[in-house]
Amino acid sequence: MQGKGRKKKDNIQNLRHKILVVGDSHVRGMAAKLRDNLGDHYSVQGLVKPGADLAAVLSSGVKETKDFSKKDVVIVWGGTNDVSRNETDKGLIEIRNFVIDNAHTNVLVVNLPNRMDLEATSCVNQEIKVFNRKLRKYMKVFDYASTLEIKFERDQYTRHGLHLNTKGKDLAAKLLKSTINNIFNVSKVTPITMNWVGKHVMPCTKNAGKTGKQLDDNSESVISQVETPQQIVPSIRITGRERKIPVTRTNDFLW
Repeated sequence: MQGKGRKKKDNIQNLRHKILVVGDSHVRGMAAKLRDNLGDHYSVQGLVKPGADLAAVLSSGVKETKDFSKKDVVIVWGGTNDVSRNETDKGLIEIRNFVIDNAHTNVLVVNLPNRMDLEATSCVNQEIKVFNRKLRKYMKVFDYASTLEIKFERDQYTRHGLHLNTKGKDLAAKLLKSTINNIFNVSKVTPITMNWVGKHVMPCTKNAGKTGKQLDDNSESVISQVETPQQIVPSIRITGRERKIPVTRTNDFLW
């Protein structure tokens, strides 16, 4: 008994990240598939409410994320019922308020898949495109929130065309795994350094306005060295070409 209890305690301590998946019927079974893809170092839980709108789904998700930190992720996948009821803006407001209330952790929002039980030109599928486009704009404001865009094919849906089959959910689980790993694997960016410039070659403005012949007669150097330790002075290009008088003249031209 002591060995089993100690083993269970050690497994809990080894869990580095907590993952919570909340959503409607599209999320059914996603927690188990995501747990298989992520491994034993992640604690994955699912909160599914089939047929519910985003207000009902996210209201219960707030209670579950109180103990979350920046080492954890909340995955939100829902909004099908909001779009079908022509309440796209209401659903987007619910997601935005949920993201604001969970600033203490990471939030990942998945876009809505198209409905294959309807035509591609139907008003519902057109509204889904509007929902996904506005969702990307809403999430750009928050540095701790991001969106995952997944495009599914017809063979990744069930026969009726509304929900995803096993093939579609496997694809979603793989993409969610890679996105979660990118959230925690912070890459170090090496800054590009520029060499210090002490001197800058600048043409002398003393001979500005002179013709090419006058410049040839002048024995002084045109180039001067200017010390610019703090700021690089842009160079001024000066032409030495002599301007010519127009050859063609009209009778009514006034000289």
